[in-house]
Amino acid sequence: MPMPIYPHPRQEAEMWSKIMQAVKKYQMIEKGDRIAVGVSGGKDSLTLLRFLKLFQQYQVLDFEMVAIHMYTADLSSGNISDPNHIRELCEEWEIPYDEETVHLTDPQYNKKNKIDCYWCSFQKRRVLFKMAEKHQCNKIAFGHHADDAVITAFMNMFYLSAMIPLKPFHPFFGGKYYVIRPLIFLRESEIMRYAKILGFPSLPCNCPVGKNGRREQLKDLLDRLEKEIPEIVHSVSAAMLKNEEKLEKIGMPTK
Repeated sequence: MPMPIYPHPRQEAEMWSKIMQAVKKYQMIEKGDRIAVGVSGGKDSLTLLRFLKLFQQYQVLDFEMVAIHMYTADLSSGNISDPNHIRELCEEWEIPYDEETVHLTDPQYNKKNKIDCYWCSFQKRRVLFKMAEKHQCNKIAFGHHADDAVITAFMNMFYLSAMIPLKPFHPFFGGKYYVIRPLIFLRESEIMRYAKILGFPSLPCNCPVGKNGRREQLKDLLDRLEKEIPEIVHSVSAAMLKNEEKLEKIGMPTK
């Protein structure tokens, strides 16, 4: 059954255009690709999953995909994510689905008993690479948007003393896998409006550190800065990407 078009065609067309712009600019998706789509069940990942399905449905891109949900299990609190709505949505949209657990506090995986944004992100990425191999995928898609790119840039500058951007297209393991971020030109506010009208669920935060996490703190900082500098997200994300492109052109290594 074909996926219905969003009830506000103009906004969906604008978002479609921005996503396709990113896909074409960075050559994210090529004929014959198999893509593992990281799906948390929140607004960003479900928006990504829907547009990838629309691209398949209208045959604008030729690829296969599987939705991968990663349970986050915090044994110290008994907090385990519930993917039932993701399974149901993937069944409705006729998208192959699989899931795996990311252990956050199990001593077997977290020997130092320490959780922060970098460690958690690494663990989720590790599991997703494992699932990509299981499903013979050569690309992994994340639902990061422009706001995420700026917050990540801030985190890397403030905490790592490094200017490392959130790359739209990035090889791993000598090109065995590529991470792609098709939503990189979208603002979070666009995705929020889209998700609200489509009725995507609003999920509670299951992060063990919650609002005290570095990413959440920097998100609050960005919100305050944007009130004074409305163009800050566009300017910072564009600057980071331009700097990365310049380094690549002159042959300097980038992380």
